[in-house]
Amino acid sequence: MTTNLFKYLLIVENPELQALLLVVLILSSDSVNLKKASAVSFLIQAGLIDIGGIISVMSGTSLPLVILMMLAQGVYLIIDAYRAEKSGQ
Repeated sequence: MTTNLFKYLLIVENPELQALLLVVLILSSDSVNLKKASAVSFLIQAGLIDIGGIISVMSGTSLPLVILMMLAQGVYLIIDAYRAEKSGQ
């Protein structure tokens, strides 16, 4: 889980998102809060996919393309969360 969050931290260019990921990384260092931090991280990332989709539509990107991009990002997020949960057990 921590390596996945660190991977996202390196990839993301948005400073606000980096700050949120750092908070989740710090919370996840405590083993009791690991599941809670994982759930919060999943919700934040899903919310950011939605916000990115809305911004893309408002900036003029075609709706079918935005839906496909959001769908791909969501599927990747679900697969990554499943792998992180499975490796944590």
